Amino acid sequence: TNNNLRRNENMFEDVWGPGIDHLTSAAKVYASAPLFPYFFSIVTFLVTAIALRKEPNGIDHAHRHPIASCVMNYIVASSGAIVLSVMLAKPLLDCVANGYSLLLGTVIWFLVYFSPFDFFYRVCTCKPIYLIVVGIEELARAKKVMDGVKLAAVDYPTSIAVMALAGMFRGSGKRWTITLCQKLQPGLKATVELLNVSLVTKSSLLLGAIFAYNRLNPIGDDCLFLLGGGIFLVVLKFSELLWRELDPFTTPQYFAWRALTSTASTTVKISDHSKAE
Repeated sequence: TNNNLRRNENMFEDVWGPGIDHLTSAAKVYASAPLFPYFFSIVTFLVTAIALRKEPNGIDHAHRHPIASCVMNYIVASSGAIVLSVMLAKPLLDCVANGYSLLLGTVIWFLVYFSPFDFFYRVCTCKPIYLIVVGIEELARAKKVMDGVKLAAVDYPTSIAVMALAGMFRGSGKRWTITLCQKLQPGLKATVELLNVSLVTKSSLLLGAIFAYNRLNPIGDDCLFLLGGGIFLVVLKFSELLWRELDPFTTPQYFAWRALTSTASTTVKISDHSKAE
């Protein structure tokens, strides 16, 4: 029996071993790639500018108030770092201390809104290219969640909740600051995130909780978890763009809410019955 088990283990290593090694190597390359100045930051500024331009009166607002439009574009693109800095009491000026980042954000904003014949915007919003850009953005989001967890772990090394929340805010910061930008761009479609939690926030919170738990109770390589989280976000985004929004949290939310409300209603009925007696 032991010989058979060893033979099966050797067969598994021979068949799947090289593939797992390649996957681990790819995950380590992805995890070690800095968010700046490579494609991740460029894509973040690009996706933000395109999204704000698609808002009602987005292009007209940029032509009438270019400074306000440019400032809002940079704030929204950097909102994850801004919200996380507020949460962890870090200096807010660190978000704008990188002059190269400011220049890059300004150049991309200008190209999206003012390129000759709208060439840059048309190319970037072409379906195949836009899918690639959005996919890279989702991979960057997973890295942002991981970075938020690591940053929170410096001050709160034993708190899974704080690290998960930090990862959530770092990954979905745009959703939390967009309502504050309505003064800079009237007519901007925005809702209070706490009243209508988006799929991006839910996904970022889930990944943040997984990364935080794995940090305190290691069950696998961080790089592999990061790669899996990035693929998860890409699949959700592609399903939204190509088909419809796929929310894997709907069913668990429903049953959890039913369980909580049914338990609460049963408790209320029991207490009312005891009072009546």
